[in-house]
Amino acid sequence: MAYQLLIMNYLLFIVRQTFVLQFIGIYTLLFFYLSIEVSAQNNTTKPDTIVIKPTASTDSTLAKQDTLKPKLSRQKNAQRAALWSLLPGAGAAYNKQYYKVPIYAGGVAGLGTLTIQQYAQYRKYYNQHAQVLKNQALGMVDNTDLTPIREKKQTALRNYNLFFNTTLALYAFSIADSYATNLLHSEAPKDHSPFRAAYRSAVLPGWGQAYNHKAWKIPVIYGGFGALGYSIYYNGTQSNRYKQEYLARTRPGYGTTDDRLAPITPDNLLKIRSQYKRYYDLSIIIGTLWYVINVADATIDAHLYKFDTSDDLSQLHIYPIIQTNPITLQSGGGVGLCWNF
Repeated sequence: MAYQLLIMNYLLFIVRQTFVLQFIGIYTLLFFYLSIEVSAQNNTTKPDTIVIKPTASTDSTLAKQDTLKPKLSRQKNAQRAALWSLLPGAGAAYNKQYYKVPIYAGGVAGLGTLTIQQYAQYRKYYNQHAQVLKNQALGMVDNTDLTPIREKKQTALRNYNLFFNTTLALYAFSIADSYATNLLHSEAPKDHSPFRAAYRSAVLPGWGQAYNHKAWKIPVIYGGFGALGYSIYYNGTQSNRYKQEYLARTRPGYGTTDDRLAPITPDNLLKIRSQYKRYYDLSIIIGTLWYVINVADATIDAHLYKFDTSDDLSQLHIYPIIQTNPITLQSGGGVGLCWNF
C-alpha cells in the first residue's frame, strides 16, 4: 500500500510540472519500474523439483514439454528486450547491439529537444499574434504587421509537428526493432525465413523483396511510394492555399489575397479546400496500406519460396509398360500411371 501511494504522489508531482520536467520524470519512473522488474526476475526462487523416473507413458509428454521450452524462452527474452527499449537505447544494449544505443538514445533526445524548442517558438509568436488582435479589438492603436508574425508562427508549428512525429516514430521503431532483433537472434537456422523477410521490408521497403530474389518488385514499390508522396504534397499544398485565401478575405489584417483566386467566392473556397483535404487524407491512408502490402508481400513470398510453382503441380506421368505373366509366360502391353503428391 505504501508503494502504491508513493507512485501516485510521484505522478501527481509530475502532472504539476512543466513539459520538460514531465518528460524527465516519466523516464525516471520507467527506469525505476524496469529496475524493480529485473530485480524481481533475478531474485525469483525456483520451486523444489520432484524427480520423476521416465516411463513409457511419460516419454511423449516430456518430449512435448522440451519442445515448448525454447519457444517460450524466445518470447520472454523478446518481451524483455521490448520492455527495456522503453528507455531509448536500452533495448539495443540488452541485445548487445551497442552501436545502436547512440542512434536511438541520441536521436530521441535530440529530436525531443528540437520539439520542445519549436513548441516554445510557436507559443511565443502565437501570444504576439493574439496580443495584436486583442489590442485591435479593444480599439487601441496597434500598427504591428501581422504577416511576418503569422508566417513565423506557422513555420514553428510546422517544425514542431515534424519533430514531434519523427520523435514518436523513432521511439516506436526502437521498441519494435529491439523485439524483432531479439527474435531473429534466437531464431533457429533456416534456409529462408519469412520473419526475416518481413523485418527487412518493414525496415526498408524492397529489402525483403530482394531477400526473396524478387528484385523486379522494388521499382514497383518505390514507384507507388513516389506517386503517393507527390499526391500528399500536392493536395496538402493546395488545401493550405485555399485555406489561407479564405482567411485573408474573412479576417481583416490576416494577410494578402491571391489575385488568381479572385473569381472564386468564399463558400467555394471552403468547398475546394475540403476536397483537397479529403484527397490529402486519402493519400496518407493509401500510403500506409501500400507500406503494409509491401511487408505482407515479402512475408508471403518467403513462405512460398520453396513451394513448387511449376505448371505441372500434380506431377502426373503416363508411360507405356510391358509386363510378363509369371504363370503363362505371355507378355502384354499397357499404360502406366504415376501421380506424385
